Amino acid sequence: MTQEISLRPAIVTVTGTTVALRKMSALDGASAATFMALAAATGAVGKAARHCAAREGMARIAHAASNANYRPVAEYLSAQLGEGFVISNRGSFESLPDQFEQRIMKIKSAKNGGYREDKNGCQVPTAALALAMSLKGDCVDIIAFVADAFAKRAANRVAIDLAAATL
Repeated sequence: MTQEISLRPAIVTVTGTTVALRKMSALDGASAATFMALAAATGAVGKAARHCAAREGMARIAHAASNANYRPVAEYLSAQLGEGFVISNRGSFESLPDQFEQRIMKIKSAKNGGYREDKNGCQVPTAALALAMSLKGDCVDIIAFVADAFAKRAANRVAIDLAAATL
């Protein structure tokens, strides 16, 4: 991780009419370190910090995967599932949504169909089904980010090759 050295003064301006709005406005443009430090805070600031820290974490996981480092993805999935997880190559990485679709179908083939009845009598997904669907969505998002990163790199290579060919 690189450290930024800034010789500028640190100025944070807040806006809003209430204390809560001023606290939330201080988070606009805050660094990832700030969000991680505020993750233990209570109230709306803590909730916003946890959300932003989680979003930053997912972005870093996706960035690592775009560099063929699948360990953070496997760690994330293992922590969520509570079981070992192996991603050995790009093919197994790109098949993650299919693996979770298989889990979803297995859960839906259970006696309750993967749904339970809540206190209002509505059918809601069980915890296992909700987790599998959430992880499938996360995998789809990560794979889309990686595909976009690969496309940008390929476009840059083409542009460099065209520039070299015109010289």
